[in-house]
Amino acid sequence: MHRSNFRINTALDVVDAALRRDKRWIVALFAFAFVLKLVFILQSLGSLQMRVPILDARFYDETARDIAAGHIIRGEAFFMGPLYPYFMAIVYGVFGSSLLAKGLVQIAGGSLTVVLTFLIGSRVFRPSVGMLGALMLALYGTATFYEGQMLMMWLGTLLNMLMLFVLLREPAGKRGEPAPPRESGKRGGGPARLRGSCKDGITPAPRRDALRFALAGALLGLSALARVNILIFLPVILVWILFVDIDGKGRRFIRAAALVAGAFAAILPATVHNYAVSRDFVLITSNGGVNFYVGNNAEATGTYDPPMGINMQADPTTRRYVERALGRELKPSAISRYWMDRSLAFIREHPGREAALLVRKASIFINGFEWPQIESYDLSKGRYGIFRILFVNFHMIVSLGLVGMIFGFRLWRRHFLLHWFVTAYSLSIIFFFVTDRYRIQIVPVLSLFAAYALLEIFPRVSARSPRAWFAPALFVLLLFMTRPGLFAIDGRHLVSREHIHEAWRWSAIGESGRALEEMSRAVQIRPGDPEPYIHRAAINRDSGRLPQAVDDYNSAIAIDPGNPSVRYNLAQVLQDAGDYTAAVREYRKAIDLDPHMIEAYNNLGVAYRMMKDYENAVRSFTKVIEIDPRHIKAYNNLGAALAEGGDTDAAIQYFREAIRRDPAYPHSYKNLAMAYIEQNRLADAAASLEKCLELAPGDAAASAILGEVRNAIEARRRSD
Repeated sequence: MHRSNFRINTALDVVDAALRRDKRWIVALFAFAFVLKLVFILQSLGSLQMRVPILDARFYDETARDIAAGHIIRGEAFFMGPLYPYFMAIVYGVFGSSLLAKGLVQIAGGSLTVVLTFLIGSRVFRPSVGMLGALMLALYGTATFYEGQMLMMWLGTLLNMLMLFVLLREPAGKRGEPAPPRESGKRGGGPARLRGSCKDGITPAPRRDALRFALAGALLGLSALARVNILIFLPVILVWILFVDIDGKGRRFIRAAALVAGAFAAILPATVHNYAVSRDFVLITSNGGVNFYVGNNAEATGTYDPPMGINMQADPTTRRYVERALGRELKPSAISRYWMDRSLAFIREHPGREAALLVRKASIFINGFEWPQIESYDLSKGRYGIFRILFVNFHMIVSLGLVGMIFGFRLWRRHFLLHWFVTAYSLSIIFFFVTDRYRIQIVPVLSLFAAYALLEIFPRVSARSPRAWFAPALFVLLLFMTRPGLFAIDGRHLVSREHIHEAWRWSAIGESGRALEEMSRAVQIRPGDPEPYIHRAAINRDSGRLPQAVDDYNSAIAIDPGNPSVRYNLAQVLQDAGDYTAAVREYRKAIDLDPHMIEAYNNLGVAYRMMKDYENAVRSFTKVIEIDPRHIKAYNNLGAALAEGGDTDAAIQYFREAIRRDPAYPHSYKNLAMAYIEQNRLADAAASLEKCLELAPGDAAASAILGEVRNAIEARRRSD
């Protein structure tokens, strides 16, 4: 062995011995990671980004608050992973909804993940590799950034590392394969014992062994409740148990059964909940179909772009869109199948485009650029000084980590679980769509392979053999191939999106002036992008600036004339301004672009009513009911149009139908009462108004009308 290589190995032996001997290193590592993350929490605590969550973060926050208030059973099958909001509901219940308390809990989980990375690295590689990998993870800024958000990545990552820690219970070299020979005789730690042996050489009881694998399965199941795609790792573990891990031949099937039982025991409450509330078999979540479609369709880019024509804020599960498209009510699993079927049809019809899309997604996944879905780490890190210290980025980790995985493959049995954890989880993202926050869950394991490359592979270069330079050459190649510039989003687009998100936050707390300033900056940065105009128009409309809203919508239409939602929104503003003729024109254009846009039909009917064109109003409301028989407002609107057009008998039938379909909607009773009054059926009118006030006791108009009706009834009684 070359002398310099010998010196490196000897130095690492000393470090390994120190790390094994003194367990206080674990406490110091946790404290180191926690302090770094705490600085970020304190620096960001008062920021608008933390105080006003949007989109996914808002969903998790509102759901957690609702659960903490006692609404444990949800209204329908879970659409997003349920574990995180339920966990945060417990945090809110114990500590309140304090941003600091939430942040402390999450960075504590992130710091524990750093410690688990060290422990796993010590077992699979060596303590020095584990420590370096853990330090790289602690200094990985993206992980700390997302641990500060109201998002679930940190929890899934923690559970995955706990699962691997339980599975990889024994140190390397004791798992059925001898440790590779060491040049220095100080690293062996004495004669190797059989895997699973205790200090006294007695094999653990089968029951305890089964409990260990059941625990690992339960951790996998809990992780799936955070993000279901981790279930792709279940068959990998089963292969490892049955064919790779050569210890415990007589207990392989018991271990496999315990693992599966533990996993599905953890998942079962979610499945039971979903069936109880939706009468539908949904294992965990019903978002698989639409997520697969986002990443596999004719317009897919490989990252997150929601389906065209769907407002994901107003219709996050896409239920309304799909039911209107198919003309019938659907269960959550059927909605998921609708999107899955559309994706599979695209794949069958365009296999070449799908193959190119998969290659693009794989390239994006290993690229060093931090692809944002909502929040941009690259833009946000400039606001907080701590990220000058948290300098490690994905580009470094993935380049080194892939070198470690490639060169470590010769020890495939020893590295099997870690290799396939990275591979399987990566595939589960690539098959769908890629964002930076989704790939965080492989970073701890990838950091270990990166540390392995630095400490075990690169030192061999000093041996000066012809093959010794292959590892550094491969690293340089990967560094080039994964450089952020290959797939980076246009910087102006990132900045524009950041201003849009800031505007949403200002608008959410009633600061419309600040919101308009942010949105105008987005317009200035990308004047050829319709999105900032659309959002600015919405803020202008909410603030009563109707002419400005009309101008913004027209600007967006000039850029993208084929967007039905913009036409619909413009029509609403024109209707608010009293220009019903122009509103009708835009509603019709929206319907031409999207024949299933039920809101356009409904508001078209309202515009016709305002123009006293009751015949066309009746046609529009009838079309709404034809598309969606559950649209209660359409029955009321149709009844009102019929009544105003003079057909009171037909109007009463539709008001009654509205009540039959939704007995808790108070306006149906008030409308029915007005029709009864038109027919001089005062007793019936009084009964309907009383029911309306029972449901809406604050309805002053209904109360006043009821008083007049009672007076009329009393006057009639006296005259009789």
